[in-house]
Amino acid sequence: MASANWAAAGELQAKIPHTYAAFEHLIMSMADAHNNKGKSTFFGYDKGLKSYVKFEERLKNSLIAMTLDGLVSRFDSAEEFRSMLVSLIALWFEIFPNWNDAEAFAREKFTKNPTEARKLIAMLIGLSK
Repeated sequence: MASANWAAAGELQAKIPHTYAAFEHLIMSMADAHNNKGKSTFFGYDKGLKSYVKFEERLKNSLIAMTLDGLVSRFDSAEEFRSMLVSLIALWFEIFPNWNDAEAFAREKFTKNPTEARKLIAMLIGLSK
């Protein structure tokens, strides 16, 4: 099992502190959404829905954190947000390679269908597509 690159993590945290903190939560929510997809409890409670709603909340926080750190402007297009998000997620998984479920979810959500990703981003923070 690969281990985290803590030196690179420290550098990233120093450069983009708001985004780094938001990504800590976003990555965990993506792993949960991936693992709970299609699952329900014994009593029929939809675990996948709860996980996905949490993911969208964490994604919105991450997008806003990216603006706080100056990575994107609040007036940029959804595609610019998506492009920066995909780059940051790829960098995150280079630094922390053990989040395979989250990486699979991110690939499915942001890379396989960029049109849907742009629509989601635009909806979450009120941007034009």
